[in-house]
Amino acid sequence: ILQALGEPVWRKPGFWADSIAWSYKDIVSEGIDIGYIFDRHTNKLRQAEIAVSSSTNLSTVKSALKSLLEDELLTDTIEQGLQAVYQRQKATHNFTAGNLAGIIQRNHQDRIYIGVWQADFH
Repeated sequence: ILQALGEPVWRKPGFWADSIAWSYKDIVSEGIDIGYIFDRHTNKLRQAEIAVSSSTNLSTVKSALKSLLEDELLTDTIEQGLQAVYQRQKATHNFTAGNLAGIIQRNHQDRIYIGVWQADFH
């Protein structure tokens, strides 16, 4: 990640015990912010998350979600959940895909937040 994106805007203790969070702002097109959470002891990536403006087009948000999941894990149910949150038909969509769990939701700033983590990460 450091080679691809460089130094993060900040590093701080993560939400989960023994984790560290990195944040990148406006790292890709249309104001997409990216965050990563690593296990502090193993340096293993355990969670990735993005936040996008509500004005970002749906195909860009879908592509960003695909980048967090392996393509075959992006099911119709997850796509439908993304579309429902995007269109403000629901506020939150939780999902599991393989050994991953995730959430798609609108945050308090009306940005679309997508988090994907290893299901055993807590």
